Amino acid sequence: METNSLSPKGIFRDIVSMAWTLPYYLGKGKEYENLIKFICEKNYDDDNDIPQIKDLLKEMGLSYARFTRLLKSLYADLREDDDFVMDVIGIKYRIRAKSPYYGSVIFDMKNLPVVPRVGEK
Repeated sequence: METNSLSPKGIFRDIVSMAWTLPYYLGKGKEYENLIKFICEKNYDDDNDIPQIKDLLKEMGLSYARFTRLLKSLYADLREDDDFVMDVIGIKYRIRAKSPYYGSVIFDMKNLPVVPRVGEK
């Protein structure tokens, strides 16, 4: 998907979903390192945890133009990096109850020898 077709919130959501890869990009002298540190410190869980862009700007002390430039730069590097290798295969399942009394349960399965496909047992 083209970066220009995504909103800043959409790009931020995609970056947050790849947060486990972000420490790999620290220490490379890029201008978005503070953005990476911010995302890693916050440890966003899902779409409900991601605040509005205006709140992010206020908390980070950035202008909208600078924030979007940093986002797009980081997103481009994340999507175009051929050197990054996924060495651990894992799947996360999140189950949410529709009751206010129950939260959610996350099953995190790591080191799967084979990636399961739809319909396999």
